[in-house]
Amino acid sequence: MLQRITKSKEYIYIFALIFSLSLFLSINLTGCGTSGTVAPAVLPTVEPTVEPTVEPTEEPTVEPTDEPTVEPTDEPTVEPTDEPTAEPTNEPTAEPTGEPTVEPTAEPTADPTDEPTVHPDYEEVSLTGFTQDDEGNCSFDDNSVLAEMGYAGTVSGSGPNLVCHLLKDGEEVTELEIPETFEKDGTRYRIIGIADHALHSCKNLTSATLPDTVVSIGSQAFAACRSLTSINIPDGVVSIGFRAFADCVLLSAIDIPDSVTSIDDMAFTVCTSLTSIDIPAGVTSIGAYAFTTCDSLQTVNFSKDLGPISIGEGAFQYCDSLTSITIPDSVVSIGADALADCTNLTSVAWKGTVYNDKDAFNTAVKDAGIAESDVWVDY
Repeated sequence: MLQRITKSKEYIYIFALIFSLSLFLSINLTGCGTSGTVAPAVLPTVEPTVEPTVEPTEEPTVEPTDEPTVEPTDEPTVEPTDEPTAEPTNEPTAEPTGEPTVEPTAEPTADPTDEPTVHPDYEEVSLTGFTQDDEGNCSFDDNSVLAEMGYAGTVSGSGPNLVCHLLKDGEEVTELEIPETFEKDGTRYRIIGIADHALHSCKNLTSATLPDTVVSIGSQAFAACRSLTSINIPDGVVSIGFRAFADCVLLSAIDIPDSVTSIDDMAFTVCTSLTSIDIPAGVTSIGAYAFTTCDSLQTVNFSKDLGPISIGEGAFQYCDSLTSITIPDSVVSIGADALADCTNLTSVAWKGTVYNDKDAFNTAVKDAGIAESDVWVDY
């Protein structure tokens, strides 16, 4: 900067000196009286030298002083402070916290919950095992589902003394747990029911656990399992078949789920250890003789939320331990002898009235059009 100013001053001095010298020569030459020869020589030397000396002296003195003072002070103080403080603080805090919390949690929770409920590659089957012909002869089906699962079976005795033996690895099975699915020769199966006669007369079977995939229990599926003390009816079962648990004399309790709509004829007949039964709201029919000869049955509870329901002929006949019962208001029909020969039954309630007299009750239900014959009678 000092060097530029110094040189500018030197240029000014030189131009001033030339200007003074030119004026001096012009005056002297004019005074000598040689007008014809001097005038052409003076004009070209004075005019060119005056114009370039005035303009350069003003421009270099103004620009050098303004530029160095303004530009150096503004650039380093403003621009460096804004750029490094804004960008580094925003980028690292926004992106790392957003990505790991949203994407990883969304993807793994969707697929596992949808796939197991579809079972697109399972073949649905009912559990088969023992069979019975029209003459009452029982045998184990070597092509049954139980056989495919590695079980075997033998039969001993006949008639009332018939016993079906379920075997696994040569040993008799007393506690059976049925899986939801199984695989055989590359094919996968899902069990959705218990077939007719599947475990009929397995008199050494003490407990059975059914999978939640079961929706139906077939005719005589567990009939005459006389050692059976524990079995579950899964939520989702819709129907309990004919004589499904008949003659299970040691079965003292059974829970019927809300999903059940029908209890077929003689489904629990001669379950002599059964002490109480709850009829859930979904049941629309109780078959003929469904609970007949349940000698220990003391309590029958009908759900208050029952819809229209029909009670079959002899449904609770010979329930000698039953002392009272309330017939639901929603009943649409009651079969003959539904409460016959319940020797200790002393009161029947129906539509807010408690009947202690058999004839009065029979007359009431007949007049209401829900019974055609006597319901509560002794023979």
